[in-house]
Amino acid sequence: MLRQKSFNQERQVYEYNIMNPEGQRVGMAQLRLIPSKSTEMPKGFESYVYYEVDSEHRNKGYATEALKDLLREAKKHKLEVLIATVNSDNTASIKVLEKCGGEFVATGKTTSGLSVLKYSFKLNR
Repeated sequence: MLRQKSFNQERQVYEYNIMNPEGQRVGMAQLRLIPSKSTEMPKGFESYVYYEVDSEHRNKGYATEALKDLLREAKKHKLEVLIATVNSDNTASIKVLEKCGGEFVATGKTTSGLSVLKYSFKLNR
């Protein structure tokens, strides 16, 4: 479950705490209404979402539920397509993206040579 923490008007970023059923914070997530503008990422790999679950709470489904919530929020903001990027060696996050309906689009390299994957979510279905 997500609990909104803040909204940065200038950057158009919502920040959330990821909460477990007992109301304990187990991670954080972001929804960007305009994609990130990281100069490290390949062109076209600008991401709309970010999530991170604290290490002691991983492998319990919190990231999957958080991403599902982020996708619902994105629809409320009339986003039609949402792009997410992930390091190619982050198998746990790749599983989350695919479990939530992300479609693999492309592989790229950051300016430092790190391999990244691009996933797309079509929200107008």
